[in-house]
Amino acid sequence: MLESNTVGNRLKDILFPTLAVVIYNNERNMSILSREIDTGLIAEYLKNWLSMKEEEQDNLSLSGTSSAFDMLLGNSPFICISKRVPRKICEEVLKSCQAPTA
Repeated sequence: MLESNTVGNRLKDILFPTLAVVIYNNERNMSILSREIDTGLIAEYLKNWLSMKEEEQDNLSLSGTSSAFDMLLGNSPFICISKRVPRKICEEVLKSCQAPTA
């Protein structure tokens, strides 16, 4: 059986990239999101992913563990973000998440 913390961490690999795409170049969505959750959590997630070397990211996205079940089991971290969100978008969203809110 999966521990709830493991499942929670795996689900972040789905949620945070999705939120990054939703708020990318969209001030209205960013404003709404920043009222509802701490965008520092998204920033921390993106910072961790961006700190990985590109080769490590490629290895994760090209690994044979590409199913959602493998991801939930913890066999393929960051697989969703490396396949769904370009690095440039992650960098820009990270900057906007770290910017002070008015």
